[in-house]
Amino acid sequence: KSDFHIDIDLNMTLSFSGRTLQEVKDDIEKQYRSKALSIAANIEGRFETNQQLRLDAWHQYTCDNDERIKELSKYLPKIRVVFSVLGVPVEVSLNADVYRAVSFSLDGEISAYMGFTDKASGTLGFQWNQSDDRLDPVKDFKNELSVTYPTMKGKGDMNGKVWLYPRIRVILYELLGPSFDIRPYMRTSIHGGFYEELLSSSKDFCAWDLSNYVGLDARAGLSLMFVGHEVKNISTGDMNIFDKCIYHSPYDIRYVSSTSKSVQKNVPNTVKFEVYDMDSILNKSIPTILRQIVKFEGKGELSSKYGIVDHGQVSVEWIPTSFRDTLYARLYNVDGKIMKEAKFYGDTQINVMTGNASVEKTDVICFGKLEGIDDFSEVEYGIKINE
Repeated sequence: KSDFHIDIDLNMTLSFSGRTLQEVKDDIEKQYRSKALSIAANIEGRFETNQQLRLDAWHQYTCDNDERIKELSKYLPKIRVVFSVLGVPVEVSLNADVYRAVSFSLDGEISAYMGFTDKASGTLGFQWNQSDDRLDPVKDFKNELSVTYPTMKGKGDMNGKVWLYPRIRVILYELLGPSFDIRPYMRTSIHGGFYEELLSSSKDFCAWDLSNYVGLDARAGLSLMFVGHEVKNISTGDMNIFDKCIYHSPYDIRYVSSTSKSVQKNVPNTVKFEVYDMDSILNKSIPTILRQIVKFEGKGELSSKYGIVDHGQVSVEWIPTSFRDTLYARLYNVDGKIMKEAKFYGDTQINVMTGNASVEKTDVICFGKLEGIDDFSEVEYGIKINE
């Protein structure tokens, strides 16, 4: 994509006066004879260009399958009842079949782009005075450039759902009747996303999550029978009764340990964190068994920007720039927002001690001392006297 936009205005100034054409000519001649003629001319322009290079790709896939399980259906009993209503014989049979169903969907997209926008404005021209017969250039330009660094981002979703359920029918005269599907299910949902901008990492993230659910769908329909077999079923579609998440990953992250309890300038420190999942059945968080992704952020030098969890834990080597620095270990969601974070800022003890002040006629001498600080250039210190 390319966009260009240019505006140019010409301005010319002639310092002549007069109410009539002859008066103007007389004034020009007068200025020329006295060498006082001056002319200024310039063009004022605005230029804007926008260049973008972008590639987008996406894919979608869905699959649904619903079928009767003959091996199990044959073991279900069939009940037949015949009775009379006002002399009219009524025949009702109750039967059921077992069905299985699978639903799977996949949706993903990825984009890569880069570009720049340049805005320039300025004046270009000259100023001429007859007195010195010199042509002075006029040049005044301003430029504003914004760059979109090479960037890649993507997002994907994968969902799977499995049902195993009975279809219960009440059939009149072996021809037709209402049917009811009681459809308990298990489903898994996986989402992922990333954003990576070269030459910058302020917005970068990489994340994925997994959720397991159990639930119950139900639907009502009308079964049409022929020779004891269902030939058609007209259904209302699924009606969800409940849908409960029983397991979600990731859920939380916590600080575990570090090689040094304090944060010291330019001193390497290996810091360890632990990632947790939520087990809703046990109603508690447990260390994850999955390879979750943690992003490390903070001032100083990091051995890696991301960490992959192994047996629930992840670590990074951190070299702080100051004892006041903080290390963040963050879990992002697939939309690039911080879901949970853990911090490490050490347990440095800073002691501030003051002594008795000595009072003289015109002076007060105070005493103070700091302990627990390695680099005094990193702190602001002194004595404050109240008003």
